[in-house]
Amino acid sequence: MQRWALTVRELRGRQQWLHWDTKILGEVTGTYEQALAALYQHAVHYRGFHPIGGSSRRWVLRDGDGFIAIDQGVTRQVSSEFRVREVLWDSKAQAPNP
Repeated sequence: MQRWALTVRELRGRQQWLHWDTKILGEVTGTYEQALAALYQHAVHYRGFHPIGGSSRRWVLRDGDGFIAIDQGVTRQVSSEFRVREVLWDSKAQAPNP
């Protein structure tokens, strides 16, 4: 069985200190389709670093190997990118090859 990492990428920080940050939301051992289904649940329910109070609309859109969630507020819009990524190596799971 393959291992999949479920990730989200979002813009973090404030004003001139903004930077892209990727974090792992979870892992799935199984098929790509199972991982994508789990990722979809994260995309629907995730509230990111810059949550919008009183969001007037939220979209979750399929985007290649993942999803993009867009929250539309009265004065701004925030988006987060969700991806399924295959785990090829994990330092906690195995020792590195010499």
